[in-house]
Amino acid sequence: MTPLLPQNDPDVTDRREDLDKARGEYIFDRSTSDLLFAKEVPKRDFGGVEYWAKLAKVNLEVALNKARLNGGVLTVLAKLASSASEMGPENFSDSRKELHKAAGALKREYPVVSVSQYEKQYEHLPKPKVLENWEDDKFFAWIALGGSNPNLITRLHAAGLKSLEIDDAAYQKIVGPGDTLKKALTQGRLFVGDYSGLDGLPAGKVDEYDKVVLAPTAVYAAVGDQWFIVGIQTGADPETSSFVQPGDGVSWKMAKVALLAADSQLTGLVAHFGLCHCVMEAVVLSTKRNLAKAHPLRLLLDAHTENTLIVNEITRSSLTPPDGAIDRMMAQELQSSLDLTAKAVRDFRIMESSPPEDFARRGVDDTRALPSYPYRDDQLLLWEALETWIAAYIAVYYHSDADVSLDEELQAFVVELGHENLGGLAGIGKVETVERLVRLISRVVFRGTAFHAAINYALYDFGFAPLQPQAAFAEGPTEGRGRDTLADYHKMLPPLDVAYEVVEAFYPLSVRINELGDYGRWYFKDDRVDTPLQAFQDCLKDIETEIEQRNQTRPFEYSYSLPSQVSNSIHV
Repeated sequence: MTPLLPQNDPDVTDRREDLDKARGEYIFDRSTSDLLFAKEVPKRDFGGVEYWAKLAKVNLEVALNKARLNGGVLTVLAKLASSASEMGPENFSDSRKELHKAAGALKREYPVVSVSQYEKQYEHLPKPKVLENWEDDKFFAWIALGGSNPNLITRLHAAGLKSLEIDDAAYQKIVGPGDTLKKALTQGRLFVGDYSGLDGLPAGKVDEYDKVVLAPTAVYAAVGDQWFIVGIQTGADPETSSFVQPGDGVSWKMAKVALLAADSQLTGLVAHFGLCHCVMEAVVLSTKRNLAKAHPLRLLLDAHTENTLIVNEITRSSLTPPDGAIDRMMAQELQSSLDLTAKAVRDFRIMESSPPEDFARRGVDDTRALPSYPYRDDQLLLWEALETWIAAYIAVYYHSDADVSLDEELQAFVVELGHENLGGLAGIGKVETVERLVRLISRVVFRGTAFHAAINYALYDFGFAPLQPQAAFAEGPTEGRGRDTLADYHKMLPPLDVAYEVVEAFYPLSVRINELGDYGRWYFKDDRVDTPLQAFQDCLKDIETEIEQRNQTRPFEYSYSLPSQVSNSIHV
């Protein structure tokens, strides 16, 4: 069919009837702690054979790895393969549980004797990239710029400095005597990763193990093209916390665990689950309820929400219940985790979420103050390419602002997307001009592609327990600078069997069933789209080359914004 706006379609009555039926099938459900899901996922949205084959394959691989770690014999391996073959959309969560159960239980050791015990858990899986550098302080600092949550750091202002226990001596200990704290502050070269918002959340428990909620703040400095972590304040209250720095022995090891354990909460719950999966759930439901199959925006958004409904249903069934992945992996009690996610989504404003807006808001857009920021620099390339493509696509069908304002399906889509009890995305406002439409759709598509990929595909690489445990299991540092012991450090780290649950959760996130810019299965059937689409795809090839060249001179490779590594939709 030729894509048509409703006001140009002679069969508009049929379109309206089809949409009335769709509204009875795709129903908003906020019964899970105000988080948005589809009440039911229609079978047509269950995903294809290729999708389920890939999901079964990665889940089988991680279960086989576990079985081999347990000394599994051939009969166990055959049983695992049989279980994986039965995995499908209607029984996925239960089948996955049975699969991992069949692999056997790992040794329940806590605390560990050595961190090398965690490395052995990857014996028959691809090794996470961080295994080479995870103890290197330069790499640890770089994680804020190119890790699994590189969208958190903000510029530090004078008011924020007052709550930190740092002075010139502490600053110069790390960056050298040629710089001062005041100079760095004045020039906008100080940055923080602030997790103080986690302070006071009730701690959770997994099996017989108590977890600990930590709320540290990290201070970073840019000095020329060098990037330093100056230190970590271990708690939200400077009166009861300490400022620990590189060189402070085991206390520094523990401070790093505290920081990335806290980071896990905002990475997993807010940036990934909330601001990717839940936001795009609002988009896909509003799309299917309000945009007819012949609508040009429906064709575009269907491509960028392929299998999003079914993966979010998997998320609801496997992550959100009591004793589900969130309950077991996150530091705080389950309800606090879900509330944290829901609040982040309610506070999110899609119309202000483009990379330039985000970087300006966080004060990290100044390339003189912060010359090298791989996430920023590469995401901007993708954003510019996507925005140009979306504007060109929209221009094919919307020739004037009147075309936008007269599009009844688009207007219904916007209303539901922003309605408090439906899509719930705040601050969209009216969309009655071409410029405003491009603004909305480009941000939506970016959210479901480049933004999600930068977080999702980094989780396995950075989820190595001694580097980024999903929760800490003891306070730390506890004795102050340099006086903690390795035994204290090991108590912060997760039990071996609990750590493997993170591997089981994150390894399947490596699945890709599509690639940014590839609309092969979503052929637009409109020759007018061919030229701008080809220009977009050519631009992505150029971006791939440019990022690969940038990686030649970076201290550590950043690959999560390579177009070939960015999926076209959220499907894991």
